Amino acid sequence: MSTVLTILALAGVAAAAWHFVRAAFRFLRHGATGYWTDEMARTHARLGDVTAMEEARRERDAQSRSKRRAGLVAVGWLVLLVVPTFTAWPEPIYGGYAALWLLPLARRGVKGGAGGEVGR
Repeated sequence: MSTVLTILALAGVAAAAWHFVRAAFRFLRHGATGYWTDEMARTHARLGDVTAMEEARRERDAQSRSKRRAGLVAVGWLVLLVVPTFTAWPEPIYGGYAALWLLPLARRGVKGGAGGEVGR
């Protein structure tokens, strides 16, 4: 039983680390896109194109919100990775994280199985 729990814990740590790395890269991507849209807004302002400048500012604001949300998600995954090490039972907690490998399937809304529709 201990070996199975250790294997599940390793799979769980890998799953949480994978989700953290993806969230961190998403944060960096939104930061780069936000920087680019900010530069575009400055360029349009310098050229006197008010309409394009306002559009670029709206896009920059949207990217800022997306970056903030991605940063919070990355911090959340980091917390999920670190906090169990400070508990008395990290192996069972990390073992439960092995189910995180199924999270992308749940997001896509995988259909089928016992309750799926047939013939469509």
